[in-house]
Amino acid sequence: MKNKKQSIAMQMMTLAWENSNLHGKSWTRLNARLQSILEQIIGFEIEFEKDDFKNIFESFRGGYWFSQSSNGNNYGEGFYSIACAWNNSAAKSFESWTNREPFILNSNRLNEGSEFAYNNYFWRVSGFSKDNKTCLCVGYTDRGNKKGRKLLKFNNDQFSALKKEMTYIENVGRYDLY
Repeated sequence: MKNKKQSIAMQMMTLAWENSNLHGKSWTRLNARLQSILEQIIGFEIEFEKDDFKNIFESFRGGYWFSQSSNGNNYGEGFYSIACAWNNSAAKSFESWTNREPFILNSNRLNEGSEFAYNNYFWRVSGFSKDNKTCLCVGYTDRGNKKGRKLLKFNNDQFSALKKEMTYIENVGRYDLY
């Protein structure tokens, strides 16, 4: 990483890390600021390189501030939700880091909070398996009242067959902040 010119995303994270006065004073504040900066970089649609998520996680103690997914399986799903809505290069970098093949429905990457209709149910993506190969969803027959709860999981091979009958509804993840 030292010999290669850093991407703009990495340069911005490095600038914040190296110039922060919070080191050793307040790790909680520093971690919150790093999380916010990365969200802003994604939201500004700044270009990410393939290894940026991997490098950011490793270089800036990402295990402390990337946040775990709602099912506790994976780190950084909130960043992925923002990236899926606003920044294709960031989404691809995240997928490279997590070794996740994207689940794409009607040109939209499924992420935590994505909603779709299938088989008379309204489904919401609740997370991904620990190995990132399986999409985990919860569905209801009545979207507003959350009645008739059912679970659905599928890998990309199964998804290829299922998506012909699915209708993408919306992404209700964190992206709406941007």
